[in-house]
Amino acid sequence: MKLFLALLALTSTASAAPTPPKTYELDMKLSLDGKTIASPRATLVDGQSLTLKERSEAGETFIEATVQGGKQGVLIKFTLGGVDAQGKRVVYARPQVIAAENQAATITLRENEGGSPADLSLTVTARRAER
Repeated sequence: MKLFLALLALTSTASAAPTPPKTYELDMKLSLDGKTIASPRATLVDGQSLTLKERSEAGETFIEATVQGGKQGVLIKFTLGGVDAQGKRVVYARPQVIAAENQAATITLRENEGGSPADLSLTVTARRAER
C-alpha cells in the first residue's frame, strides 16, 4: 500500500505542467518635439527584449524595451537613442517605469538631455496578452 501511494504522488507531481511566462502587449507612441513619429506595437514574453527602429526627417531613432511583470505592475526598461551621421548608435537615456496594466505611462526626455537632439517622449501601455 505504501509503495502504491508513493508512486501515485510521483505521478501527480510529474504531470503538473509548469506555469508559462506572462506575455505582454506593448502599445507605444514615440514623439519628437510633440509630433508623433511612430506608434509601434509589440508582444513580449516576461524578461524578453526587443529593439525597434524608426526613421523620420529628424533622423533614425531606436527603442529597446524589456518587460518584467510583478505585483505592483509591469516594469518596463527602455533604452532610447539615435544613430549619428557615421552610423554609430548614440544612447540618450535608459529610463524605466512601473506601469499598471492597461494604464498609459509616459517618459519624456528634454532636448540636450543625454545628447537628445530634440524633446523625445515615449508613451507606453502594457496589456496582458492572451496565449
